[in-house]
Amino acid sequence: MKSLSRKNLFFFGLADMPIQMASVPVAAFIPNYYGQDLGISLAAVGLVLILSRSFDAITDPLIGWLSDRTVSPWGRRRVWMILAVPVLMVSIYKLFFPDPNNVSAFYLFIWLTFLWLGWTMLFIPYYAWAAELTADYHERSRVTGWRSSIGLASAKEGR
Repeated sequence: MKSLSRKNLFFFGLADMPIQMASVPVAAFIPNYYGQDLGISLAAVGLVLILSRSFDAITDPLIGWLSDRTVSPWGRRRVWMILAVPVLMVSIYKLFFPDPNNVSAFYLFIWLTFLWLGWTMLFIPYYAWAAELTADYHERSRVTGWRSSIGLASAKEGR
């Protein structure tokens, strides 16, 4: 079986870059921003973070199941990744630029939940797509290695 070219591996891994760069500000700044600057108690922020991530127990398998069964001209994975972009853009905007007069723990919960839904819509199909690039076990490890390396390098740059 022919190995994937470094160019193909690089461009596949490059898709991990913007999301990993966005994850650092979300993890590092959102709790502090809402807790100190916007006046939501840190206990409420922590509870919101846990509750919003708990929906992954439902959305991760659901999006995986749906992306496995999607039929589109762009392939079954890409359509989910494309649909994720506006969800991520709106939720990141709403999280980082809230109206200070209308911010509450519920507001944070809604937009974090949408953020994690967008994340799921992007990452579950993207990670599944990696396994479909090749049938060879060792080549799949190479694909994952490239993706992870580029993602880690970009997360470091996002700090």
